[in-house]
Amino acid sequence: MTHPSRLPVEFPSDEWLLDGDLESLGVDPGKWESFKSSLNIRGASWEGEDHTGNQWGVVVTRRGGVIGSWGDPEYRFQTASVGKAFTWAAFGLAHDAGMVDPDDPVNATWTGEGELSHEH
Repeated sequence: MTHPSRLPVEFPSDEWLLDGDLESLGVDPGKWESFKSSLNIRGASWEGEDHTGNQWGVVVTRRGGVIGSWGDPEYRFQTASVGKAFTWAAFGLAHDAGMVDPDDPVNATWTGEGELSHEH
């Protein structure tokens, strides 16, 4: 079995494939339908955040194509610290590709310029 970090990452060219051809995206349609039927997909409210009605959105992608979407695909929400998970994943891919070493000091690869909101 190939480790997930060794699998190719595929992005759409200019547009996401929206035709719903699950098999061409490497998804077994029967298993996908079984998975979806086991879910209770809906918006929710939590700690003062109201995401009921159509105030939420989820899109599931694979190999440059959309395999499922729920809610409002145009809905935007402040995700705050969730970016750390994506940064961790990107750093892991960069490490696997030999682009960075986790033992190097930060100033070896970061210039100090960028999007930080305040002094650190």
